[in-house]
Amino acid sequence: MKIEPDLFFKGFVRDAWLERLTPEEWCVLDAGFRSGYHVNEDRHSAFGIRLTLSLADIVVMACSRNGRHRERALAKVARNVDLWPLLVIRSLDWADPVRHHARRLLAEVAVKPGAVDRLLPIAVLLRRRQGGEIEGDDPAPFLRSRMGRVRARALARLPDRAPEFLDDRSRVVRLTAQWAIRQAGGDPALHYRADLAGRVAIEGLGECGDRGDAPLVIPFLRDPRPRTRQAAARTLRNWGVHEELAAYIRDPSARVVAQVVKSMRATGAQVSFDLLDRVNPAHVRRAGHRLLINGDSWTRLRADLLSIGDPDFGDNALSDLDEWCERVAPTLYQPCPEELRRELRSLVRHAPERHRRLLAWVLT
Repeated sequence: MKIEPDLFFKGFVRDAWLERLTPEEWCVLDAGFRSGYHVNEDRHSAFGIRLTLSLADIVVMACSRNGRHRERALAKVARNVDLWPLLVIRSLDWADPVRHHARRLLAEVAVKPGAVDRLLPIAVLLRRRQGGEIEGDDPAPFLRSRMGRVRARALARLPDRAPEFLDDRSRVVRLTAQWAIRQAGGDPALHYRADLAGRVAIEGLGECGDRGDAPLVIPFLRDPRPRTRQAAARTLRNWGVHEELAAYIRDPSARVVAQVVKSMRATGAQVSFDLLDRVNPAHVRRAGHRLLINGDSWTRLRADLLSIGDPDFGDNALSDLDEWCERVAPTLYQPCPEELRRELRSLVRHAPERHRRLLAWVLT
């Protein structure tokens, strides 16, 4: 569907039309705005509030001849999936501030669901137009490149080779292979479900499967390989399958525990103070402290006082206690339970001298 720029200024463009634009049509539209529509555009953009009304208004600003308008529109472009192709176009913008801002936003949206299908086709088109290291007659040799992005660009030109790269070590290559298979009407998740044997396969299933695949992944939380357990934990967390993860907060791998911490934070799971015991490895104690200080004010204080003397992260606990005394204590309104109050009074001796008087006062 070809949309002429003047239709935007007449108010005739419907948001649903933009969803159906092809990569070629996006490029033509952008070029059209930059050649001959600056008078209308300037009059249109004078009403800055219109930028919030419709996708069409955002397109006008994102394709403006005025670099400040283009840069200002990018955040709104990033919040609207149908406009994501414009992020790719603006990532090649001739104005440095626009280009750099677009690339930062592009990196953020590229990991979201459906991003590959939205972004890759126009990225491939613009790559061909810009020229580059894979633009020769035969991109096949570049499939053996040591650089994942080069392999991905080559694979985008050779979609028939996609099945060979579903287990590539590079995420961007796997995503490109998965996209190519979906474009051909296939389901890349079937490949991973059929042979879920290690880290890469779990990551691949996490990229194109869904929470219905969780029973296949959960057993790998007990795999002897730390990176495989990490991949399983990250995949389950991304699917929102949190209930299985809290039990692995004491995993011997810090990589796994980091994923469990993110999951427990997302769900507000109950955290035991036993995690701070010195019998636990440093990464487990540190994780316990990070989780506990996200609790209520009194839980945070208790976690800090118990951790100040920790040889591995005591400085972090002290820094958080400084913040507690400076920002939290003056705004306390929730009374401290009596049993906890008695314990905290006994722990105040671990605090630096500069905080003891304040802590004694708030605990009276």
